[in-house]
Amino acid sequence: GFTTSPDDAYLVLRGMRTLDVRMKAHEKSADEIVEFLQTRKEIKTIFYPKLKTHPNHEIFMRDHKGANGMVTIEFAEGYSKEDAIKFVDELEYFSIGASWGGYESLATVTTPPRTATDWSKRGPFV
Repeated sequence: GFTTSPDDAYLVLRGMRTLDVRMKAHEKSADEIVEFLQTRKEIKTIFYPKLKTHPNHEIFMRDHKGANGMVTIEFAEGYSKEDAIKFVDELEYFSIGASWGGYESLATVTTPPRTATDWSKRGPFV
């Protein structure tokens, strides 16, 4: 069966002590990035549930005490996937990549999900 090693359990317990402080820092950074992105004409949509314009904002605020640092943006009409790639390439404080648990700030150009929703009329996503 699957078990956790003593060293892994120790690292989890050690990390839990500072989780609250780290999550608040993630949220503050994301808030500042979102505030800046809202001023940019290149950005059509910002997917960040803490934003009042997010379709699930009320549910998010009801169920959560804070946000994390994950933000997705959709570029406005007229911007291509190549423009989104250039945007990511020129970020100074972010590396290129995808992760759900590292300490790095990462960004990547994504493709719309494969669903019944028609995403063909949407801009590129980062």
